[in-house]
Amino acid sequence: MNHIFIKNSIILGRQIFRENIGFLNQWKNKYIDFYKFNDLIQRCNKNEKKI
Repeated sequence: MNHIFIKNSIILGRQIFRENIGFLNQWKNKYIDFYKFNDLIQRCNKNEKKI
């Protein structure tokens, strides 16, 4: 009985861990996209000032 419970706990733990990693990756990608977009705007602004 006890080892089944432990095994299920490990499986559940892994599942939660995987979901959290997926969630963090999603946010990381959103952050990177935002950063790239911001960088692009900064460059456009610099180019406009040169003209």
